[in-house]
Amino acid sequence: MHLIIFGPHGSGKGTQAEKISQHYGIVRVTTGDIFRENIGKGTLLGKRAKKYMESNVYVPDQVTNGMVKERLQRADCKNGFILDGYPRTLNQVKFLDKLLGKLKVKLDAVVNLQVGEDEVVKRLLKRARNTDDTEEGIRKRAKEYEIKAKPVLNYYKKKSKVVDVNGGQTIDKVFQDIKTILDKVQKIERTLVIVKPDGVKRKLTDEIVRRYEAAGLKVVAMKKVEASSSMLSLHYSAHVKKPFYKGLVKFMTEGPVAAMIVEGENAVARVREITGVTDPSRAQKGTIRGDLGDDSTERADKEGRAIRNLVHASGSKEEAEKEIKLWFG
Repeated sequence: MHLIIFGPHGSGKGTQAEKISQHYGIVRVTTGDIFRENIGKGTLLGKRAKKYMESNVYVPDQVTNGMVKERLQRADCKNGFILDGYPRTLNQVKFLDKLLGKLKVKLDAVVNLQVGEDEVVKRLLKRARNTDDTEEGIRKRAKEYEIKAKPVLNYYKKKSKVVDVNGGQTIDKVFQDIKTILDKVQKIERTLVIVKPDGVKRKLTDEIVRRYEAAGLKVVAMKKVEASSSMLSLHYSAHVKKPFYKGLVKFMTEGPVAAMIVEGENAVARVREITGVTDPSRAQKGTIRGDLGDDSTERADKEGRAIRNLVHASGSKEEAEKEIKLWFG
């Protein structure tokens, strides 16, 4: 599992990150640890970071990004990690997106600990250690955190990655809530669905979306596309040399298609079940092809064309990942 955790100072973020790390067997990666290690070892990035820190100047994203990149490429991160304290800016977010893409890693969730300002003040005043830990100082830092975190959290919310957790509870209750959510996240899959030209022409896209969402799945992205022969050659690469391929390409380029990403627990298998078998004439009633399809393999073969069966759905998790990348980048 690959996670990010957010929360203001006093939210218990570090405690929960450590509990998540131990429970799921993933590495906790904190910017504080990364900075200390690089400065302690005297690395080039560490020396640059130290220079900025000694001048009481914000360490540039380029330096922080470089240290994070090196850390996430280590062997102990292959089984998963939880990032604590990173990313903090949209530039860091964009860098992380590219880095995870190169590492072929999917971000599973962003855990956002929500704690009211009054509760944060109460907690931090109890453990006040320096002159900054006054109520005024604590409230100022809380507002600064909110301003800086908001654009980053909004970015991940648009990607449906943020899971909000009530951080105002006891440590054990907070972790139990996190665990309940993450156990579900582990089962969450994404799959690709394409409403083919016949489905788009018959204005069935909305009904198809309704059926997936009625089953508890979620369409997280959708766009209408004019499929090119080159894109289809990549999408249907396993069929390029088969006799029906030319007819399939001809059919898929007759008009626009609606490509969508469907997300949910065991999404790949459930989408295929809801969609029904390839031949609409043999699909069960209650499935998309069984209820809405009006063609058959026998008829298509007789007329020498591709079957009009409304929808393509990825056949496996691996296939889904490749197809989503092809159609959505």
